[in-house]
Amino acid sequence: MRFRSLLPSWGIPALVVLALGWPAIRAGIGPTLPCGSDAVIHLLRVVQLDHLWAQGILYSRLAPDMGWGYGFPVFNFYPPLSYYVVLLISRLIGDIALGFRVTQALTFLVVGLGVYVLARDFFRAEAAMVAAVAAMYAPYVAYNPLYRGALPEAMGWALLPWAWWAVGRAVRTGRRGWIAAGALIFGALLLTHNLAAVVSAPLLALYALMEVLSSSFLPFRRRALSVGISLGLGMGLALFFWIPAWAERSLIQWENAIYGFPGGYRAHFLSWRELLTALEPVRLDLVNPTLPRSLGLMSLLLGVPGLLGLVFFRGARRRAVRFFAAVGMVAALMTTPLSLPIWQAISYLHIFQFPWRFLGPAALSLAFLVGATAELLTGLRWRHPLIGLMVLALVAADLGWLWNAQYCPGWDRVSIGSLYTWEQTDPGVSQNEFRPRPVRQWPSRPATGWFDLSVLPKGVDLREGRTGPLSAEGWVESPQPFRLTINRFFYPGWRAWLDGKPVEIAPETEWGRFTFPVPAGRHHLVVRFGETPLRLAADLLSALSLLGLAIWLMGDRLSELRRYGGGGQPANWPDAGAIVASSR
Repeated sequence: MRFRSLLPSWGIPALVVLALGWPAIRAGIGPTLPCGSDAVIHLLRVVQLDHLWAQGILYSRLAPDMGWGYGFPVFNFYPPLSYYVVLLISRLIGDIALGFRVTQALTFLVVGLGVYVLARDFFRAEAAMVAAVAAMYAPYVAYNPLYRGALPEAMGWALLPWAWWAVGRAVRTGRRGWIAAGALIFGALLLTHNLAAVVSAPLLALYALMEVLSSSFLPFRRRALSVGISLGLGMGLALFFWIPAWAERSLIQWENAIYGFPGGYRAHFLSWRELLTALEPVRLDLVNPTLPRSLGLMSLLLGVPGLLGLVFFRGARRRAVRFFAAVGMVAALMTTPLSLPIWQAISYLHIFQFPWRFLGPAALSLAFLVGATAELLTGLRWRHPLIGLMVLALVAADLGWLWNAQYCPGWDRVSIGSLYTWEQTDPGVSQNEFRPRPVRQWPSRPATGWFDLSVLPKGVDLREGRTGPLSAEGWVESPQPFRLTINRFFYPGWRAWLDGKPVEIAPETEWGRFTFPVPAGRHHLVVRFGETPLRLAADLLSALSLLGLAIWLMGDRLSELRRYGGGGQPANWPDAGAIVASSR
């Protein structure tokens, strides 16, 4: 039996992408955690979620142990999907830190495979493989996991080509399976990284529009309906996160993230020299080398000839080259000072913090154009040596970015105690963007216990009962009425009960902890964090979207059962072989 017959149709391309991308993947795993400025932050957020999981809480909008134990609403505003991927991998291998590194490494594989299947819908297999290599070895693809430790953003950009691919298939085929796949991938992208999602959503919509307006054997109405259902359900799946995140943004000090760094966005434009930097030499003499954020000169040199596809390609391939050329040029322009008038005119762009973040879609688009160049070579006699040289040049040009990565020991074993220790030594925690608005002055000490016993009036006896990450109960006896202070920052979702009856809570003046009145006598008290009416409504919308997706998927299957009495496979669900099938 031949080796090829032992694998599914997508197995060979996946193995080839894995083999070609192994140097980048291995650098992502590294000997220990990369020294990126964001790596520790994201790792400790995973630790927080793992601590909640261990106590039976699978999802929480609040990070109760962050902010010196007073609680930050981190996961109400920062999409947590990438952290859950780390958690699942960590549970399999038994190590959170290693799971984090493996997940960062997988972003190289995910982006490579995503660009491959996207390009394979337009090009031959060898050209699509070159596009995958160009994506895996794009300097900015390495920059996020290896130099910033920005796992969520790296994963967000890695999912974008998958979303383009699935939604494109949905439009061209009109099949329920592809429509559902597009919805699931789009929903996953929206739950991975805020800024990548904000950029990706209009790019995905424009790509879908291009496909809808293209000629097809499907009626225009059906193509448009496929896009509407796919993108609509995908957005619906993420509404449980996005509605509260948008509606409650004024309740935290998020301006600390936008303007709380030197120079603001104006200081982070790229010069043309940095944007087009070629091979980055390995500087072993530097303790902490800084790498330019770049498109990569080699990628650009190999991608520009792909524009000839506008002349030599026809139909869908020409439209795809035109689309990705336009996206690449606009995204690259947004990273340079030439786009300053746009940034000044659209204040909403300031939430991106760094203009060079637009290198994400620019790098993906350029990788597709590199694939177009390889496709133009496929008719030549010496195409295989030339394509091989392209692959070698792309890998060699990125080795400087891979080998210059610095790794920081000391984070191989992490626990919730690591979070406490790190926050005690990090001066930036007091200026965190997730700091609730009522916190005017940072506390002078970490939270110890649920109730602040130091401010109790004389004669009050307070005993703590059962406690958890998001709830606590106790018994209090007092000869006089007083206000009880809870060692948690005030934020909507906190509620309190006395003797089973709800009481109104309010923030204290300076530290922003929440308090509530306690009358004289003996009382049983409970405090708990939960959903607000707005969040419950958002949860319901996402649940209905998930139900709608399930019903949509089962539609054909139910028809078959009614017609034939069972048996067979729903015809409209994409089979594994479709991953490498061309639909030119």
